Parts: sequence; C-alpha cells; structure tokens
Amino acid sequence: MSETMRSHEEAASLFLQELAATRWDIPAFARLLGVKTHKGQQRMFDAVLMRDSTAIRAMYLNIAVSAGNRAGKTLGLAVILAFAAVHKLGLPGPDGTVESVEKWVRHPYHWYHFGVQQEVADLVWQELTMLFDGVHPAQKGRGCPLTKFLGRDSIQTEVKERGEYRWVKFDKELGGGELHFRTTNEKAIGQLGKDMNGISYDECGFDPNLSFVVNEVLHMRRLSTAGQLILIATPSEAFRQFSDEWGKGDPESPDRVAYHYSVRMSTRDNIGYGVGQEEFDRLVAAMPKHLVPQNIDGYFIEARNAFFDAAAIEQMFDPTLPEESAPQDGHSYVQGVDPALTHDATWSIVLDHTVSDRIVAVRALRREGKQSLPNLVTLISSTHAIYNIGKARCLTACDTSGMGGK
Repeated sequence: MSETMRSHEEAASLFLQELAATRWDIPAFARLLGVKTHKGQQRMFDAVLMRDSTAIRAMYLNIAVSAGNRAGKTLGLAVILAFAAVHKLGLPGPDGTVESVEKWVRHPYHWYHFGVQQEVADLVWQELTMLFDGVHPAQKGRGCPLTKFLGRDSIQTEVKERGEYRWVKFDKELGGGELHFRTTNEKAIGQLGKDMNGISYDECGFDPNLSFVVNEVLHMRRLSTAGQLILIATPSEAFRQFSDEWGKGDPESPDRVAYHYSVRMSTRDNIGYGVGQEEFDRLVAAMPKHLVPQNIDGYFIEARNAFFDAAAIEQMFDPTLPEESAPQDGHSYVQGVDPALTHDATWSIVLDHTVSDRIVAVRALRREGKQSLPNLVTLISSTHAIYNIGKARCLTACDTSGMGGK
C-alpha cells in the first residue's frame, strides 16, 4: 500500500470516529456536511434530540415547526433526515463489539418524508443531493467533508420504484439507512401498512386533510418503531389545521398535549446564513404589513373564515380556575348543547351566570363521533340534572340546526 493510500485510509478512519461522536449533536453533524446552522434550526434540532428516561426513546413524538419564508426550514429538515438515517435515530446504538455493530448495520431503518405534492417532497431530496455533491450554497464553496472522505458513492441519491419516487440510501459503512420521498395525495392512504422509523411532512399547512392524514394514516405508521413525526410549514390563512396541530405542542400552553412539542423559526434567524440583510429588508418592504408576523416570524394570524379571533379565545381561559366546578346552592346555570348529529363532535357547556356582569364556565363535555339520539338525551338530561339540584337552578338550550332543523 502506498503512503498516500495509507494516509487517506487513516484520515477516513479518523473522520468516521468524528462522525460517530456526533450521535447526539446535530449541529456538529451539520458541520460534517459543510454547513453551519442558525439558532432557529438548532431549536428544531434540540426538540428532535430530546430523549426520555431510557436515553433512547424520543421525548417528543410529534414536533410541529412553524417557520417564516426563507427561514432555512428545508435545509434544517434535510440535515435532520441525514442525521437520523446515519445514526438510526430511535434505535439503540452498538455497544462497541463487532457483533453488535454488524447487527446494528443489518437492522433496517426507513424514514419517510412527505409533501403536499411530489415536487414539494422532492425539495428536501434536492437539498440533500446538493449537500452530498458539495455544491449547496450553505457550504460556501467548501464542499462536503462527509463525501470527501468516504466517497460520493457511499450515498445513493436516485429515483426508485418504477421511477416514481426519489430515494436516498446510505452505504453500510454509514449504517445502511434509507430515506423515502412521497406525496400525501389521496390522503396518503397509499402509505397504509408501512412501518416508518421517522416521518416528516413539509408544507403540511397547505393540506386541507391534514388532521385525517396525521391521525388516521401517519400516526399509526410508527406504532412499532416509536418514531417521530415532524410537521413543518409556513403558516397560511387558508387552512387552520396546522395551527391546531402546532397548538398541541405550544410550550406556553397549559393544555399542551403529552409528547408534543412546537417550535417557531423566524426568517430573521437566517440572516447571515441563507439570507442577506439587504435581501431581507427588500423582502419585508414588499410584503403587506399584516402578513409579516405570519410569513416572516412564523406566527398564526386569523384565517378569513375563522368565527372568532384566536387571541380573544385565549383570553377567555383562566388557568387558575378548576377544570370542573360542582353546583352551588343559590347559583344560576345555563347549559348550551350543540348536538352535531351529522358531524364528528358534540359539545355541552355549562355556564354560571349568577353574577350579572360575570360569566364563568363550570363544565365542558365533548363527545367525538356521530351520536345517537338516546346518547344525546342522556348527555343533555344528566348534565341538566347535576346543575338543577337543591337550591341551584339550570336552564338548558339546545341548537337543533345540527339535527336537520327538526
């Protein structure tokens, strides 16, 4: 073996050690791709890396990222996908023995990335291809250290399965993980039956069927893997479902759903990385002012078809009040019921209006799914009876429009 070949092998070996050391450090992994990441992307990385008490399972199974335009979300997502595939995120790592390493390499790892259209899903594939080719603008002409040391042929980026889909496959030396790029057309039902170690969905905010896709299709695809689901988009006035998903993990919400976490990423974070200051100033100057919080800073503004202002709704909730209050003698209550026989949720809300200038909610019940008439009668009458007892009085009002106006 020539001295040059030996020197190259030693450098590659040292690089693999350096790569292994990035297992819990996505920014360091990004640097091995030749990319320096900004603080907004790093907030997303932190949410992805957080583990529970096992030190292996993800702390947050659902991560929602609301990002401004040109905030660097697609590049950040590309780095996460490459990191997850190389380190097989969510699986126990080898213990250092040859047997454990061989077993770890043989273990399949499939991360699925989705877009509202195939072209949108392919945007992350294009980012990855440019990174591995060493020509991504974020690499600033320095190339890709990963493929420089290990060879470009160690990562396949091609079209597979009858030429319909993009695909990335890492060499066994890099763990053998695979990334698949798909569309959620037809409500993503073509993905039923697949096991997925991780899922990401770019520009999901523009999917009018987002709740169905997430809850009925994607959620169950990681049942055997405990993999993470990353929803990422720029907020849109057109659809509110992404706002609802983001709200489930809002770190400032007292009602945050378990295992959910939400992150906001501003275009301002990307100044000096993927956006120049002058370019940013011109972009903002040409934008309607009311859209700046949404399109630049990732905040949700009101949809044109929203019934109530979101901020006003938030102000109605008092975290110091109990979730439910028992009836009190001498108090006056009103129960309002929306049966929604033909829809997917029935509500019963009880208000205490004893004091004329103050209304306090004391009970709220929600029944999901279409309800039968006997079930509705039981719900309405039992709640009425609870607050119409002793010296407490309750009036009940029922909206009959959801029952065909009958």
